[in-house]
Amino acid sequence: MEYTSLDKMPWYNECNPLVEGIGFILVEIIVAKQNTQTRVRVTIKRKENTGEGIGVDDCAKVHRALFPRLEALMSTQDVYLEVMSPGMERNVKNAAEFALFINTPIRVWSREKADWILGKVISANSVSIDIRLLENEEIVTILYNDIAKAKLLNT
Repeated sequence: MEYTSLDKMPWYNECNPLVEGIGFILVEIIVAKQNTQTRVRVTIKRKENTGEGIGVDDCAKVHRALFPRLEALMSTQDVYLEVMSPGMERNVKNAAEFALFINTPIRVWSREKADWILGKVISANSVSIDIRLLENEEIVTILYNDIAKAKLLNT
């Protein structure tokens, strides 16, 4: 799995402080041009790991705060913004996301073991993740280049 700093995502640095100011964090921002329209898909999570999910009201709150900023940044009024939660079983697309999901149950497909590893994210850096195994509470370190895929667990 590749690690790309969240700061390297287009528009992340311009949008995340605004989103954090209202109690959320950007997990992902995807910008795509479609004809004359700019489509923006934003995935958010709560700033605090309360275990509480993201609801429609939360998405609407972020949409209201972020939409004018995106119009100004992109110098267009033809922006379509979609705000969503990570979902109950999100596929982790970028290893940098692990740091956003500390204390979250996860399953990781290890190339080395050729099997799933189930546990909770304890810590993450730019090269590896530490997971507390669900089966025996042991803490293991997994290098990102050993991860074929990873998914948040619905518990």
